Amino acid sequence: LQVGQNQISEETVFETIYTAAIREKWGRQFAAYRKAVKQQEEAAEEVQEALESDEGWDELSILRAIGLDALASIISFRLPIIGASGQGLVEAFFEAGIQVGLEQAIKLRTTLDKHLRARLSDDHYEYLLNPHEQLARALGRGLNRVARRKRLIVVLDSYEIVDRIDLWMRVVIRSAGPRVM
Repeated sequence: LQVGQNQISEETVFETIYTAAIREKWGRQFAAYRKAVKQQEEAAEEVQEALESDEGWDELSILRAIGLDALASIISFRLPIIGASGQGLVEAFFEAGIQVGLEQAIKLRTTLDKHLRARLSDDHYEYLLNPHEQLARALGRGLNRVARRKRLIVVLDSYEIVDRIDLWMRVVIRSAGPRVM
C-alpha cells in the first residue's frame, strides 16, 4: 500500500493478507473471515441503531458523537474499576474528547454497557469489544485450511508496519496452526 505508516490499521493488514489469498484462488478457505467481516459490519450497524434510539440516553447523550472504537475502548474496562484501570477509563474518555472525573466515567461506562448489552446480540457485543481478535482468529483459520493441503509460508516484508499490530498477528499465527510459518 502506498500510504503513510500511521494510516495502516489492523483491518488493512488483515485485508491485505486476505486479498493475497484470493489472488492465489484460496477464497473458499476463508469463509470464516468473510463471515467475521460481515459480523463486524452488522455489529457496527446495530451499535449505531442503539445509539440513535431515544431510550435511556438522557445521561448518555454526551457519547452519541464518539466513534465505535472509542465506545469499545470505554466498555472494555471491566468492573470493579480501581487503581490504574480507573485512570485508564478516564483516559479513554479523554481520548474520545470527553473530559470527566473518575466517578462520572464509571457511571457513564456502566450505563453505556447496560444500554448496549440490552440492545445487541451476544455475538455483536463480542465484536464490539474485540473486533481485531475476531478477525485475526478467522484469518488464521483460513490460513490453517489452506495449509491442510500444503505447508504455507507467509512473508510480511515490512514488519515495522506490522509491528504495531504484533499482538493480533500473533493471534493469526496461533490460529493458523503449525503448518503455517
